[in-house]
Amino acid sequence: MPASTLTKTAGSFKGSIPASPTIRAGSPDDFSLAPTALTGVTHWTQMPVMPNPNQIRDVLASMKDTLESLGVTFDTLGQHSAKVADIDFEYDYDEQISSLRKHMAQNEKKQDKRMNDVKTLLKDVLKDEIVPHIRNKIEGGVNDQLDRTAEGTISREIARHLPSRLQDKIIEDSQQLLDLEVKLHNSEARRANALIRSNHLNDPLHPLLTAQGNVSHGFPRDLSQLFSLSDDEAMALNDEYGLEDIVEGKERNLNRFMQLCGISYQMIPSTVLQ
Repeated sequence: MPASTLTKTAGSFKGSIPASPTIRAGSPDDFSLAPTALTGVTHWTQMPVMPNPNQIRDVLASMKDTLESLGVTFDTLGQHSAKVADIDFEYDYDEQISSLRKHMAQNEKKQDKRMNDVKTLLKDVLKDEIVPHIRNKIEGGVNDQLDRTAEGTISREIARHLPSRLQDKIIEDSQQLLDLEVKLHNSEARRANALIRSNHLNDPLHPLLTAQGNVSHGFPRDLSQLFSLSDDEAMALNDEYGLEDIVEGKERNLNRFMQLCGISYQMIPSTVLQ
């Protein structure tokens, strides 16, 4: 075996070495020489190497930075945990759903009540207004038709059974009866109109009947409306009530109609006032 060769035995290195052994610089393992009392054998025992103070400081500084970083991280986690703890996760969905169902049921009851009210209203309108109106229309149409039919039938029967001279007498008597009714009505109306004073122009006029037994559509409501008639309207009104010698001139025509109605005073012509 060469002189520089080492043999590993039981935790030590045994072999022949030169009288002045040297340890190569930069070797991975550092050994120190420890002489022993064994004859002819030199033992090399591994001795611990003292740590470098600069390395220790670097390691401690790195650990300190790591601890500080971990402290900041734990503080942040603690803040987030507190915020999460403040959040109310116990949201009562069952109560909300129950409240919503109750609200919907109340709305449904209100809607049903409205529908029942509408049905009741329609029923009342049909019963109290529409049905009676339709019934009256039907009855009125039937009565008119019956009247026309009866009138035609009676006229034909009278013509068949009564002589023409007697028929003329009936027509004459009917006209005389109508004239008496018109005169009686107009007499009562004139008596009531005579009480209207000149400072009560809005008191209602009692309407007069024409010779045909009806009231003219142009008959004035009161003296105020009578005075607002135009000359043509006053002339037409006098003509409808059978007044003769109708001439142009609003004041004269109105005075004649007021006299017909029983008014106890007259309009003063504008020419006289001037």
